[in-house]
This record gives sequence, C-alpha cells and structure tokens, in this order.
Amino acid sequence: MQGKRNHHKKRNRERVTLIALFAVAAIALVAFNRNRTTDISAAGGLKATVSDSPEAALALLTQCDTDNPWAQALDTMPGDGCVKMKINGLGGPLARVFNDSNHVHYAVAERLGIHPIVTDADLADIDVPLVHIKSNKNFYVYELSHSYPYLIPEAAECLNEVGRRFNDSLRARGGGDYRLKVTSMLRTDASVRQLRRVNAVAVDSSVHRFATTFDISYSRFMLNRMGGIYRTQEDLKNLLAEVLYAMRAENRCYVKYERSTGCFHITVRKPEDDV
Repeated sequence: MQGKRNHHKKRNRERVTLIALFAVAAIALVAFNRNRTTDISAAGGLKATVSDSPEAALALLTQCDTDNPWAQALDTMPGDGCVKMKINGLGGPLARVFNDSNHVHYAVAERLGIHPIVTDADLADIDVPLVHIKSNKNFYVYELSHSYPYLIPEAAECLNEVGRRFNDSLRARGGGDYRLKVTSMLRTDASVRQLRRVNAVAVDSSVHRFATTFDISYSRFMLNRMGGIYRTQEDLKNLLAEVLYAMRAENRCYVKYERSTGCFHITVRKPEDDV
C-alpha cells in the first residue's frame, strides 16, 4: 500500500513538473512574439519598426511620402527644342538584349527576398529587413497603385546605383534635368490579384512579391524643372539601357525589357549568384 502511495506521489510530481515546463515555454513564446520586430529603414536615415501587429505593419506599408521635397516633378517630355545625345549601341534591339526569363528572376528573388505577403496578418512575419523607398535626387517614385514602396536592402542599393549612374552619364554627355520614374516595387498576393484584373500580362507568381524587384519606366522620364537642356525620350531610354547593360554585365541584376508596360523589369542579384 505504501509503495503504491509513493508511486502516485511520484507521478503527481512529474505531472506538476511537466505542466510547469509548458507554462514557462508558453510565457517565453509570448514574450518573444511581443518583442519580435522587423526593421524597415527609411531613406534618409529615418527608422521605423513593424511590430507583431498586422494593423501597424499595414499602416507603415501604406504611409505617404508627403514631407519629401523630392516628391515633386513634372511628368512631361518636351517634344520641341531637344538636344541630341551621344548614345552607344548595345548590339541589337533592347527586347533581345534584355531578355532574362521570369524563371531566372524568380529563382534569385525567392532566395534573396522575403516570404510573399499573402494577407495583412502575414505582415507581422516579414523575415528580411526592408527599406522604405522614397523619391530622391536619383529617381522619382511614381504613384503606386498596385504595389508598396519597399525593397530588401540589396534591391534598394541597386535601384539607387541605377539612378546615380544614369544622372552621372547624363551630366557627362552634356546635361539635362531628369530623373528616373519608378513605377512598381513590392506587391502582396492581394495587390497582384487586383493588378491582374486590369493587366492581362500580370501573373500570380509575380517576382515583385519578394521585394527584390522594381520597374523603371522607359516611356516617361521625370523632368525636374522647365528650362535648360531638353532630351528626347528615345535618348533617355537608351542611356538608361546603357546603365542597365553595364550593371547586368557586373552581375548586379537581371533585366527584362517589357513592351506591354513600357518599363525595364529589374531584379537584384549578387555577383556570386549563378542560376
């Protein structure tokens, strides 16, 4: 009888110990989730965090860039008085030169980027830091109707480098007060579905969902002010193509020339990547 009583006491002690361990683990998990944050670094040194609140995360993704002096530009391409620029040929039509397949873009994006955002709740689980992309002296972020102005750090640096090289090349060839026009960045599954209703070439497996990819218009460039030297859209497009051709040769990015949307579709890569 005494042996049986001791056995029950031992079982009870084990049960209490197990419950205590589960309780400690649960408390630790709650504390971890409460303190877990994902950094989103804004251009210009501003910082923000996405907590585990989907509402707070969505508010950050949709915040407006209203206090930025670079968020103003003239969406116009003067047709008269344009000065011709020296352009270097790339050995063929741009559609043939820049024809990296979606498979290549996707393979790199999936490896480098975030897990695609399916619902608002998934915003709490972004597992890679993001950079808030704002208009600056190198490019203009156009009104984004089906995407958000966020990229992974590598893609943000790639975009800035494209803009810097474009401006440097423009100055070296005689000047012109233009900036690149960025038309698309991070997309969620929901924004992809919305886009597909109005764009027949949009696909469910959009590379933009990984925050590694951005589109730069070649059909329109942003004029910062009236006056000075005007350039043609064709020359500016080919100058941008030269910049992208060089960066692609350096294994900095993959590029697709998109006829239907009038843009270069660009996915960042690392020089050591081999897809």
